[in-house]
Amino acid sequence: MNDSEQLRVYYEGVVKQNPSNTDAVHYLAVWHLERHSFQQARKYFGHLATLRHEDADVWLCLSVCCAMAEEFDECSTALKRATNLIEKDDVRIKFCQALMFEKKKDFTSAMEGYMQCLAECGAVAEEATAFEKDVQSGEVDGAGEEAEAQRKRFEFMKELSGEVMLRIAVLRKEMGALDQSMQMCNKVSTENFSDSIRANALCLKGLLHEMRAEFPSSEVVYRSALQIMGGHSTALERLGRVYLRYRETIPAAVQCFFKSVETNPSNHVAWYLLGRCYMATAQYSDACEAYNRAINLCPNDPQVWCSLGVLYYAFGQYREALGMLSRALKLDATMADAWYNVGALYDMCDQPEDAQQAYMKARENGLADRFARAGMGLNPLAMQNMQPQQHQQQQYAPSNQQQPMSRQQHSGDHHQHSQHHEDGGMGIMHQQDHNQQHDMVDDEVARYMTVEGDGGDEPFSH
Repeated sequence: MNDSEQLRVYYEGVVKQNPSNTDAVHYLAVWHLERHSFQQARKYFGHLATLRHEDADVWLCLSVCCAMAEEFDECSTALKRATNLIEKDDVRIKFCQALMFEKKKDFTSAMEGYMQCLAECGAVAEEATAFEKDVQSGEVDGAGEEAEAQRKRFEFMKELSGEVMLRIAVLRKEMGALDQSMQMCNKVSTENFSDSIRANALCLKGLLHEMRAEFPSSEVVYRSALQIMGGHSTALERLGRVYLRYRETIPAAVQCFFKSVETNPSNHVAWYLLGRCYMATAQYSDACEAYNRAINLCPNDPQVWCSLGVLYYAFGQYREALGMLSRALKLDATMADAWYNVGALYDMCDQPEDAQQAYMKARENGLADRFARAGMGLNPLAMQNMQPQQHQQQQYAPSNQQQPMSRQQHSGDHHQHSQHHEDGGMGIMHQQDHNQQHDMVDDEVARYMTVEGDGGDEPFSH
């Protein structure tokens, strides 16, 4: 346990004994925000807001956490409270509004808001340059409290401009302008911003290389991020993915994922991918522990529930497996892999009618071109068992294919698909064409990782 973890545990104890200790609550709120554990940060900033309800920065931080957690009503409420305490046209308000637009997928409004923020940051940068010239000429006292306050404001706005540029890079990626996004990442990573912002820019740049299947380049970029911040959890996580996708080396990937969660125990994606590696090597107990850590951190991730269903099948606990898969489908009723896995489970239990209905759902939600069909459904009996070592040739997150539910190898159509989780969410039974796999993964990573890793430390956390 590193020093930061020890302090977190200490302050958790303080808050447990005295929930009104604002310093302890603030530390925990910032700790989770910096590690992109937005639900936990939201909880602590929400509590802090009841203790410091006249502090605009607290409400702004709460709005950021709510936006990132896609709790939009609460985000709007926090923004209104902040607006009552500071000017409506404050650049921090504009940033939070733009962030909420971004998370709502209103990219046009988000871009307009971010560009306004960037213009204001540029004006302050010019003001800062003029101020320092006046200090050097002796026209302004550069040693007083007023000068110190000015410099703090200038530094804040400089960091905010880096954060805004990073969000613009994310938006351009989401809008398909990958070259423009790359240019912005290069700009942010080479300018005089904080190590955190520059490392996050490199993480986004590496992701853009992954989207283009330029895995050697992405590996170089992630290593560069780690040279800036050796314990950057997202860079470690993504480097682990590259090891699996490009190097096809599970042990090296496990090492990266383990370091990632050691650095940031709140990184649920790294816990999940670590579990997938353990599944690939039939280390089911370790996989169970990693999946449970992931689900405790992010209980609304359907892919983790789907993988837990596969794991419980491996344990021979079929009723529990069905419960896990049902939970995944409750969160995402269009999750074709989960429907297919449910069908496979029913099929194994000699419930052909239920199996047929589940296969139909899988077909309706995107599996129609992936399997040979049996009647109106899909043919799970065209698969065969896959040995764990075969999975070292699979995706960056080993598929669920290796489990006992997999019976006979499909000899028909290959497929492409994308899910809501970055690992591509391969179903239990099916094997994929490797070239098509890369297309599927790149498309998926582009969506999933914008939420959790493209932004960096939020500018209102300190």
